[in-house]
Amino acid sequence: MGLLLLALHTGSTHLIIHVQAQFAMYVFPGETLRTEMWREGPSKIIFQTRVLERDVLAITKAAIELTTPSTSKL
Repeated sequence: MGLLLLALHTGSTHLIIHVQAQFAMYVFPGETLRTEMWREGPSKIIFQTRVLERDVLAITKAAIELTTPSTSKL
């Protein structure tokens, strides 16, 4: 999770308010995983994780919702 946020870091601190994901396939030890991610608006990151050796998705329907500290109610 931290790598996702680090890869899309915009220079301001974000707080995670919601995470969802579906484990769609098993992963064997030693297999290579690639996480593909993109932004959907200013506060949502969509991602999926692919097993490269078998070209199957291991994690699907995954998203992280973010909020900035200025809009946080903490």
